[in-house]
Amino acid sequence: MKKSVVLFIATVLATLSFTNVTTTSGTTDPTPVPTATGLTFGSFSETGFTGANSVANGRFGFAGMTDTSLNVTKYFTVTLTPTGSDPLDLDTISLSFTSTGLGPKNLAVQSSLDGFSSNIFSTTSSIQGTTATDLITLSSAFDALTAPVTFRIYAWGASGAPGNLSLNNVTFSGTVPTPEPSTVALTTLGGIACFFIARRKH
Repeated sequence: MKKSVVLFIATVLATLSFTNVTTTSGTTDPTPVPTATGLTFGSFSETGFTGANSVANGRFGFAGMTDTSLNVTKYFTVTLTPTGSDPLDLDTISLSFTSTGLGPKNLAVQSSLDGFSSNIFSTTSSIQGTTATDLITLSSAFDALTAPVTFRIYAWGASGAPGNLSLNNVTFSGTVPTPEPSTVALTTLGGIACFFIARRKH
């Protein structure tokens, strides 16, 4: 009997693009969450920033980032939940953002794997007045995930109250279990054969 073979293929799992965000859509991204094999995405939301709605349409942005250091009560957040029978490896996060002219100078990302106690990424120079994309390479701590993991994105150091930062899109890439094509074919043929056997018995 041929054993089932599972391939682990590194791929883009999903991009959260904030398409449905408007200046009246509230503090949780209303855009339908993407779907991915073996993984469920939550919606992005914000906690602690200023304003009841995003500062612009089509991107997820808020103000109130004038703290002089990372404030653990102010962040964007999203949760990813593995749903397959095989563990999930998360490899990278591509983070695209815009900081306005008076916006925050600093940005950092933390995760629930260590209780949000350390940065898995932080900017090394001022991001104020820039639009940029940073590729975050995750450590082996994000391999073989079987439980939900939550990410928080912090921003601080704005020069004035109107200064804000918006998330333009966030892409998660990783390794998901995929059945070998021949295994899928054999499984399908087996199902067809069982169907015809059952039919002949009637």
